[in-house]
Amino acid sequence: MSSVTSKAQHSNSQPVQSPPRLNKGLNEEESSNDEDTASQTVSRPLLKLKLLDYLRQGSFTNLKQLIDSQFQPKNDPNVKAVKSLILHYAVQVAPLALIKEIVAKWSGKEASDICLDINQTDENGNTPLHLAAFQSRGDVVSFLMDQPNVNDCVLNNSNLQPIEMCKNLNIAQMMQVKRAHYVAEIAQEFRTAFNNRDFGHLESILSAPRNAELLDINGMDPETGDTVLHEFVKKRDVIMCRWLLEHGADPFKRDRQGKLPIDLVGKVNENNTATNTKTAIEMELKKLLSKAAKEQSVIDVTNNLNEAPTYKGYLKKWTNFAQGYKLRWFILSKDGKLSYYKDQSDTKNACRGSLSMSTCYLHLDSSEKLKFEIIGGSDGTIRWHLKANHPIETNRWVWAIQGAIRFSKDREMMNKSGNIPPSLAINKGAPSSNNVQKLHSYERQRHPLPLEREAP
Repeated sequence: MSSVTSKAQHSNSQPVQSPPRLNKGLNEEESSNDEDTASQTVSRPLLKLKLLDYLRQGSFTNLKQLIDSQFQPKNDPNVKAVKSLILHYAVQVAPLALIKEIVAKWSGKEASDICLDINQTDENGNTPLHLAAFQSRGDVVSFLMDQPNVNDCVLNNSNLQPIEMCKNLNIAQMMQVKRAHYVAEIAQEFRTAFNNRDFGHLESILSAPRNAELLDINGMDPETGDTVLHEFVKKRDVIMCRWLLEHGADPFKRDRQGKLPIDLVGKVNENNTATNTKTAIEMELKKLLSKAAKEQSVIDVTNNLNEAPTYKGYLKKWTNFAQGYKLRWFILSKDGKLSYYKDQSDTKNACRGSLSMSTCYLHLDSSEKLKFEIIGGSDGTIRWHLKANHPIETNRWVWAIQGAIRFSKDREMMNKSGNIPPSLAINKGAPSSNNVQKLHSYERQRHPLPLEREAP
């Protein structure tokens, strides 16, 4: 994985050739053209070997002289390819002092003859940070992580981030700490921009690929239990709510009390005429949130190829005939268990019930857009009746649970037979709302089962 050249590169390179012997009949102009063509033939492997040698020496002056004299002509594809990967080669063999000088003088310097991108990827999808982490060069990793434009979330061709290529646990821990510090700083900056309603600054923060990956616009405030969308719905800030929804805010994300953003809006009919300013704002918010809910698509709640699907959130669960449906906090964990609690704060206590997905299947009724059932238990006698507030919310849960059921059963099959089932061998995409109804094929029986009585 540390290799920075490929067979394709070697096969495309052309060796340096000596000028051909001239026949007496050739005139001087033909001789000059042949010599020019020969001198312009560049060998990529040879350039790389020379570059690595000078990088090991640690002299920036000598390195620059090499590039100015040997990396010619500048527009040659081989020259441009090797030059663009100078930092990739440097993090593997050059001393830290030279790496710092390369970054200071050539990284992002568009006016310079050499303009290096610190997040440039090679043919394997690796950035310089990937290679430094793989080589266990802690000092180089620390330096790169401190660069303002570095993106430590880039995935290489093997879908690995730089931290996932670390063989040294101390370096991996150091990368985690530096990322945590960065997230804390940028999150505070994000919050300040929200408070100041500085839309330009908010846009600039989210436009950075690293921030888009690390910042969760739907994250819950640990103190208030609100998402940002909940907060500004409470403030009746229509403009900010519209901006949030346009930039990924989830109208189905619940707060700590299990309330959706639209639940915080007063009971108004959006088709009626507003009688005062307060009512007009309420109507506009409800219209905005309802429109966002209709435009939402089912997100892919599954994890990557080799991990079991996970999900968590509020659902209404049938308790008994006296109390009907009650809002409960559900967690679908990696170990293939679906557990529920009274609310989110109750997770510090033992769960009130759980089902192993390997013994479960889903029952869907095409006439019901909000309800679904999970049937399971060792003897198939446990039946959970669940209900969401919106069809999209239902579909998200159905997709996650069905994925967990399939993953758990296939994992058992693989453990028993040693063969890899299809669902573990191919990547799964999220289905559309219509495709969810096709999951009826998983229904195994239609006779009524006893209702499970929820623990008090």
